Amino acid sequence: MKNVVLNICVAVITVFIIVSGCAKTSSPTSSPTPVLPTATSTPDGKNWSKQDKLPGFSARYNHNIAAYKGKLWLAGGKSKDGKLLNDIWSSVTGAEWVSVSASAEFGARALHEVLYYDGKLWVIGGIGTQNRYLNDVWYSETGVTWTVATADAEFGKRSGHKCFTFRGEMWLIGGNTANRYYNDVWSSKDGLGWEKAKDNDDKGFDKRSGFSGCVFNNRIWIVAGDAAGKLKNDVWSTEDGTDWESATDNAAFKPRKGHEIIVHKQRMWLIGGTGKEDYNDVWWSVDGAMWVSATASADFEPRTGSKTVSFNNRIWMTGGKIKDEIKNEIWWSE
Repeated sequence: MKNVVLNICVAVITVFIIVSGCAKTSSPTSSPTPVLPTATSTPDGKNWSKQDKLPGFSARYNHNIAAYKGKLWLAGGKSKDGKLLNDIWSSVTGAEWVSVSASAEFGARALHEVLYYDGKLWVIGGIGTQNRYLNDVWYSETGVTWTVATADAEFGKRSGHKCFTFRGEMWLIGGNTANRYYNDVWSSKDGLGWEKAKDNDDKGFDKRSGFSGCVFNNRIWIVAGDAAGKLKNDVWSTEDGTDWESATDNAAFKPRKGHEIIVHKQRMWLIGGTGKEDYNDVWWSVDGAMWVSATASADFEPRTGSKTVSFNNRIWMTGGKIKDEIKNEIWWSE
């Protein structure tokens, strides 16, 4: 009996040694490090096509554009003769445009924000005639008739800010007046009352204007811009509007302002802008820290003040300023 037990014990020990030896020579079972998609796997952004037919709207820059009810809506901006605009145009394709209003109630302006929220289009702030900075808020359900929610919002007069729809509210970030830059953050559920989420202070990202941003992966992102005369290429994000985290202080793209940031096919895209020169490069990122060049020189000319949007599975770029020439051309990429 003792011999039987001894033999069993020897057998168990032998099996254990064999299994242990195999485990040491086998491949690790830990999860592989995620691999960021390469530039060759981008949805594109490298190849751009120019719309043959010019749209009905006049040449402009520093206008704004938003998607609403299955259409694109373009509002305001600055024309080639320096005139500020308050016309409204819409498109169901991104290529052909129809005039909705030649003179909307909210008045002529540029460097304003247009966004979709709560079943309405909203126009917020900007710079108006006689270089008046604005802090009014307007909305429309049709794009034709506009109603003022407030002529004097708590966030104060400014242009060059950014607005987003995030977590069931409208959010406003940064901007500037003639002699002051901001990095404060405000939110509103109705466009009438605005609550401060972050003070205009030295915490988080620098005070700035001319930046761009987006909502991506349940966070608000802001990218680059003019920090009181110093151009930036940093990237910041937040999940609550109050506490901000730096993704990078020095992204792969050059410091700039007047660029565009959009979300398209599960990536953030940076397009154009101006710095030491005007740019027509295109970059993308999935995490805000690592940016991949889709192209250093897209088919469109270097420009600033254009407006870009993702719509119908394409990136659409409208207008912009090329040196001293103002455009109303339309470019698109898959």
